[in-house]
Amino acid sequence: GNASGLTTNCDGSVGTPSGCGGGIFINDGSPYIQNNHIYANTASKGGAILYSGYGGGIYARICGGTRITENQIYNNLADNARQGVGGGLFMRYCDATTEVDNNTISYNSAGIYPQHSFGAGMQLNNDLSYIHDNSLVGNGVQDGGRVYGSAIHLWYGSPTIVHNLFAENQGDEVIYIGYGDNTNLSGNRLYNNQTTEGIYLINSDRTETSCTTDNMILVANNFISHPNGIGLSLNGGGAKGLCAYIFYNSIDDGATGIFYNGIVDADLENNIVSNNSTIGIDTSALTTTPMISHTLFYNNTANGYIGASPVYGDPLYVQPSQGNLHIWCTSAARDVGTALLLVDYDIDNQIRPVFSGVDIGADECTPLYY
Repeated sequence: GNASGLTTNCDGSVGTPSGCGGGIFINDGSPYIQNNHIYANTASKGGAILYSGYGGGIYARICGGTRITENQIYNNLADNARQGVGGGLFMRYCDATTEVDNNTISYNSAGIYPQHSFGAGMQLNNDLSYIHDNSLVGNGVQDGGRVYGSAIHLWYGSPTIVHNLFAENQGDEVIYIGYGDNTNLSGNRLYNNQTTEGIYLINSDRTETSCTTDNMILVANNFISHPNGIGLSLNGGGAKGLCAYIFYNSIDDGATGIFYNGIVDADLENNIVSNNSTIGIDTSALTTTPMISHTLFYNNTANGYIGASPVYGDPLYVQPSQGNLHIWCTSAARDVGTALLLVDYDIDNQIRPVFSGVDIGADECTPLYY
């Protein structure tokens, strides 16, 4: 499939598209796409219109009710001559009835333009989809890593992105969330990605002058293991900045665990920040007062900003070299967190607490019975 030159019902965010939907094109439809191999497609092959190609594997616009499940989506390219958007999938104006689950989305590329491309694995625009239990591996391999959101790039919307594996992706960030009020980013595993940042949050799309429960991004119960640089980056530009809940994450073995920049109104509680070679929590570029409590610090070159009620000790991960940040029940994280009504489960959907108090980090230790 090659949709080069198609412009009708093929809209995007960077000029007039030069093609969309290399493998499958969806406009105002609700297909069920299951058990397919979607590979080696290109949305734009240097068409006459000198702007981005969109959706190398799948392009979906106004796709409420669509389900994309159990497919192999790999080696697709949005644009082979210039800036591309959505190497594997591009999704725009898809509502919460859209489901993307149990797919392997791997080794897709967005574009080869000298400037940045967007979303080598998936690009989401004004999107509300339910994205869960997928493996996003090795995306962003082309273009020398110049891609925003090597696995997922969101620009406006409130998707639910839960229980996915992100491994060996290459680019600037693994997951880029821009203006993603009410996005739920929980229970994901990020392991051994060759990116400068793991999860990158920037700005909130809100009319309120302050953060409310209606505009908070939720980042909870994630394993962020072996990031090439920063594990979690919080960025607030403009007058309103970023609103987020950062609860129960385990961030291990990068250069910087958590980095703040600009105006950030984020509540950080019950996170583990461990084994970072430069600093645990860096607030040097923050222009607001950080709200941080009950962080467990371990073996960072410097802990940085420790906040209220810090905890120190070995989290005793089960197999950290393989990205398995589950904890043994003798961990220093056990029973020392603060209870949070918003999140009462862990990365494995187990109820918190198991013992006398909640555990810090993404995993609530569970005893083994023989």
